[in-house]
Amino acid sequence: MKVLVLSNIYPDGKSYHGEFIKRQVESLEKKKVIVIKSTKTKKGSYFLFYLQSIYYILFKKYDIIHAHYGFHSALPALIFKRKNLIITYHGSDALLEPYRNFLYNFLHRLTIKRTDFIIAVSKGIKQALIRKFNVNKLKISVISCGVNTDLFYPISVQRSRIEIPVQGLPNKKELRKELNLPESKNIILFVGEVSYNKGVDIIYECAKALKDNLFILIGNIKYQINSLTNFVLIGPKPNSELYKWFNACDLFFLPSRSEGMPVSVLEAMSCGLPVLASSIGGIPDIIKDGKTGWLIDNLDEKDKIINKLNTIINNTSMLETVGKDGRENIIKDFNEDKVAEEIKTIYNRVFLS
Repeated sequence: MKVLVLSNIYPDGKSYHGEFIKRQVESLEKKKVIVIKSTKTKKGSYFLFYLQSIYYILFKKYDIIHAHYGFHSALPALIFKRKNLIITYHGSDALLEPYRNFLYNFLHRLTIKRTDFIIAVSKGIKQALIRKFNVNKLKISVISCGVNTDLFYPISVQRSRIEIPVQGLPNKKELRKELNLPESKNIILFVGEVSYNKGVDIIYECAKALKDNLFILIGNIKYQINSLTNFVLIGPKPNSELYKWFNACDLFFLPSRSEGMPVSVLEAMSCGLPVLASSIGGIPDIIKDGKTGWLIDNLDEKDKIINKLNTIINNTSMLETVGKDGRENIIKDFNEDKVAEEIKTIYNRVFLS
């Protein structure tokens, strides 16, 4: 099977934007899928991306096309379509982009009409596409973003296959020393774009109320906010370092206003770090409230969020139990190998149709 992958979000070594797509491609290649890539990095030109995609579509040999992120990547395949087309919808491409203006809505509907099969990364995205755009239920499947459970792992677990060069397996105390974090404080971690959409303002309010706890935010900073001594903004970190931060902290916090399938939640849970997150998008697909994590139903009730966060962060035994159960859930249903096998099955089905 030879697949042409089109993606307008892809890491370039400096930015980690689209890292999950890169890892999915690598997982498929391990499954003996031959992948040809036409990709756009964050600072790349759409014109060059489309030009390369058109060239590949017309002159390369492949069996099917797999585009990521709606019409933004699929547009050349819609116009110059030669083979069956699969599109993965990741979140805002299905939930927000179609409503920006008339042109976006038209291109979105054209994309749905011309694609042969759709992969939605969460049940919510699938339901939205069926309900609002009349997508045939037989034409769409839910396949989550996956996570490499060998790359993101609890430091207390001895891995069967070590892919990261590490000097033994450090404990939490050693990791905090390495990362220059305080040993005695409870640490709440956020990883993602530092923006209003991700609920950074809510994290800020929690930090103001819970001054004895340290709040660490890792990611591209796109939101102006006042500084606090216990509210620390850090730039993006590579995957080879992220697992250390997940293991050094006590709780992952994502009070997001809009989500598809947040890979950061999968990575945190894979490391055994318990998660408190909004009950939106694909998050309820991952988290069973009170068992494999905790959900926030109403972001407007900030006092309740603060109280819930305070209760969770001060219950060490509950954090350990939920973190362990969350990790087991990720291994069972969301590991990259399983996801790649499901996508490969879709490839074969679409190719034979």
